[in-house]
Amino acid sequence: MDAVDLIAGEGPTNHYPRVLEDLIRSEMHDDEATLSSGRVLLEIQEDALENFMDILREIQDDKHEKEGLRREVCSLKAKLAKALREKTKRNMTTIKETQILTEFERYLEKQKAQTKMITSEMSRMQEARKTMETSRDLLTAHMEERISESRKMEAAIRSHLRMKDETCCRVVQREEEEEQDEEGEEEEEEGEEEGEEEGEQDEGGEEEEGDEEGEDEEGGEEGDEEGDEEGEGDEEGEEGDEEGEREGEEVGEEELRKALKETEYQLERERLLWIQKKLKIRLKECQEEKETLRKNGEELMKCLLLNEKRRERRHNKQFRAQVVDCSTNPNSSLH
Repeated sequence: MDAVDLIAGEGPTNHYPRVLEDLIRSEMHDDEATLSSGRVLLEIQEDALENFMDILREIQDDKHEKEGLRREVCSLKAKLAKALREKTKRNMTTIKETQILTEFERYLEKQKAQTKMITSEMSRMQEARKTMETSRDLLTAHMEERISESRKMEAAIRSHLRMKDETCCRVVQREEEEEQDEEGEEEEEEGEEEGEEEGEQDEGGEEEEGDEEGEDEEGGEEGDEEGDEEGEGDEEGEEGDEEGEREGEEVGEEELRKALKETEYQLERERLLWIQKKLKIRLKECQEEKETLRKNGEELMKCLLLNEKRRERRHNKQFRAQVVDCSTNPNSSLH
């Protein structure tokens, strides 16, 4: 039997008093044995002492192992918290990116709808332009036909007026010739009368008086004939004047119609030019809108590609850091 002094305030009694009390009670076979603040004298066997020392050593080794485990657990908890923080950050970034993507998808849908509307509007405008071009061609053909008809009418009117002028000139020439013939006949008659007067001067006054009366009767008959001819000429002149007035009125009406047609043609042409100008302006605006939409889409795609590249770089950087951490610290694990 060996005597062992154990001080209650030192050694394992400070850390493990309950274990020592249990061991003492089991060795002394006394369930009420306790450790006091003073010295305790124990009498135990050698094998029991060895067992007791082994137990104390195991308790000390367990203490060191528990401390190491606690430190390892603390480091693992810190790594886990760090990984959770990074995961939350990644989740936040992914949420933001998903929001951006959803907004971009909505914007793309709006842009697609606008492009569809613009394309439909452009197709409608092109159809309207084609119809306007066809109507313009038809109108130009119709106006050319009307112009050709008006030219034909003008040529016919000019030929008619030329013929009328020629007939008037012929009538005037005939009248002048008739007047000249009448003047020649009157001169011949006057010459004959003078010759007869000279030949009859030797005769008596009675014969002269009879001759003078006969001449007066002949002169009256000739005057009546000349008056009738002049009346017929006046009637023909009045008829010619009426015909001329009618033809002049017809020509004036035709000129007015032609002027009205020309003004209508000019107005229609100006209207078509104005519509064509408006269509060109609208087509240009649609092309500019389409170009701006295309540019905006390209810029958005570039932004998305840049964000994707940045996210990949950040992820690769984090993965490399974790690999380096694992290589330096074998207890750490990849997340």
